[in-house]
Amino acid sequence: MSVPSIPNQSIKNLNPCLVNCPQTAACNLKRKALGWKTLQIISAVALGAIMCAVLALSISSIFIPAVPLCCMILSTLPLQYGLSKFNTKRIENLRLEETERGVSQELEKIKDWDQAKIQNFLDHHQIASEENKNNSLMLLPGIARYYYYRNLAETTIQNAETVLAQETGEEMRNFNQRFALESLEYKGFPATIKAARMLEILRQPTSTISLEEKRLKTKTIEQRLLDRHFGIPPNDDYVKLEDGSSITFEDIRTIHNQKDPSLLPVQLRGRLFSNSSTLV
Repeated sequence: MSVPSIPNQSIKNLNPCLVNCPQTAACNLKRKALGWKTLQIISAVALGAIMCAVLALSISSIFIPAVPLCCMILSTLPLQYGLSKFNTKRIENLRLEETERGVSQELEKIKDWDQAKIQNFLDHHQIASEENKNNSLMLLPGIARYYYYRNLAETTIQNAETVLAQETGEEMRNFNQRFALESLEYKGFPATIKAARMLEILRQPTSTISLEEKRLKTKTIEQRLLDRHFGIPPNDDYVKLEDGSSITFEDIRTIHNQKDPSLLPVQLRGRLFSNSSTLV
């Protein structure tokens, strides 16, 4: 699947999220994951060979010089680190590949949209601008990426809220609550924020905004727990904004529960990319 045909000069100026082909990216990520798996296997074989050599020496000789033995054992440490690192990289690339596959599927659904449908999308999400008005067809890959993150966020949040509302035994309820909150923490809300950032990219197609915007600091659950109990002053900020204000974990859940879930990224976009200190 290819990006809609647009002038080369325009492509050079576009945000990478609007240019990169998700299908090609998925194939590249799959090859990278295979490469990391190969390195992982090679490291495991090398580690096994060293351990077998140490075992063989310990069996065949009562007296083994301490220094060579220690050197052999210490030589396995980089391999052990490599095994862990290579596995982490492999899992990361597989996760990214899954994302690109999902974006590719969304792009397939909207590939036949004309300018009128795209303009309706822009108007509905309150992101129509002069910058994207005359070149709306170039936004299709970005719209597909937005739909992927929005649908992921909506499904995850709704499932989590359903679990949190269930009445079960105390032990099972605590387990379900933790599972639901973790799914919100690591999957639902990050996807919501990425969908909001994607809307801003669609509003400003030539901007340098990234889905992993470094100016916006998203706290981990561990950081929030520390700040909640030991912060000065105590707080439960989920995202720290550039102007010093913040969005809390409960802010996002409140917006989701009060409004159409599909509009949650729209509400957050206005907060993330404006100087307003209140949620829309």
